Amino acid sequence: MESKRAKQTAAAAGGGGGEDGEGAQKKKNNQAAVSTKALELEADLSKLKLMRGRKSLAEGDALTILIAYLQMKLDAVKSQRARSGSSGGGSVTEGNVQVQVARLLGRSSKTVSKVWRHWKATGKVYVGSSMGNFAPKATRIPATAKVKSLIQRFVRDCAVKRQRVTASQVRDMLVKHGVLSLAQNDKGVVSKKDQHAAAAAVQRMLHSLGYTRDAKANVALRGFDLAQRQDFCRRLLMNRALPAAQRMRQVYLDEHVFHNPADKTFVCCICTCTCVSRMCV
Repeated sequence: MESKRAKQTAAAAGGGGGEDGEGAQKKKNNQAAVSTKALELEADLSKLKLMRGRKSLAEGDALTILIAYLQMKLDAVKSQRARSGSSGGGSVTEGNVQVQVARLLGRSSKTVSKVWRHWKATGKVYVGSSMGNFAPKATRIPATAKVKSLIQRFVRDCAVKRQRVTASQVRDMLVKHGVLSLAQNDKGVVSKKDQHAAAAAVQRMLHSLGYTRDAKANVALRGFDLAQRQDFCRRLLMNRALPAAQRMRQVYLDEHVFHNPADKTFVCCICTCTCVSRMCV
């Protein structure tokens, strides 16, 4: 009888050990999953902080810090009052709230303290000084209509001659017209550093006017434009070869309309009632 009870006790002990082992393995798996999730969240948090960078504290950021600080402080006061009754509780620890706000918003405790102390002292929101010099500066090339027209005319003349236009050429042209000046030493030699700076200013001006920079600029006509020009010349010469009574009237259109037809069709300068683009009627 005693041996039978001993066997039952041993069996029960063996079953309990198996359940304990399974529970321990499950707990270990849960801890591993939680650890992996924590690592992922820490990586995302670090990435976001890196994306934010060390920018100056804007007004919106300072307001967020103040709202979070006051809300957490208010919650702490209410919880203390509820615990201690209507008579009121002890004071809320400033350092504890400051550390929690800094941790939640990803700011340093020093920054949170600075914003809070500035608000308590002046009643105004603290705004950090902007990094860099953002004061307005005088432009080296005046962006006047006269200067823009001068640059556009120079570029247009070079394009008509199938010549490539560079920023250095535009710079020299502006210097020639007295729009731009270059620094010189005592011997009258122009500084290369100032030449590069002036060329950079010209590049910014050309970019603002809509010109693009291309290492292999090509101002030649496209195949479609060449075909249209040849067809126009053929029709023009055929019309001029006709007798005066049969010759159709010729009307000159400005080059903008000829090179940029609105309906992407051939613009004929020989005016008839059935003009292809119907711009000559």
